Amino acid sequence: MQAAGASLDRQGDLLRGARRGVLDMARSLGVSQGVIRWVDQRATVDRVILVLGGILVVLLVLVLWYFRRGGDAAVQGALGAVGVTSGESEAGDKLDFMSGDGDGDG
Repeated sequence: MQAAGASLDRQGDLLRGARRGVLDMARSLGVSQGVIRWVDQRATVDRVILVLGGILVVLLVLVLWYFRRGGDAAVQGALGAVGVTSGESEAGDKLDFMSGDGDGDG
């Protein structure tokens, strides 16, 4: 575990050095400070989007896991809240998708 941490530290140092080198090269080529600031801001925005996307994916997985773990009870409760029940519909066809062995044939 310590070897992995040391490897990540070395990689971080390498990336910081590369970034410093690119910024020095950009300055020597005459790239304005405004462009360099714009690139830094873009990197920050990209990082925020990445973090928020990761949080959103984790929340989605947790919600799906919650409803999946609850099985039929959670689904029936959610559908019951919007007025969908198993049994006979107004047309007379049987709505037994909530009961049975799960193979879809009732």
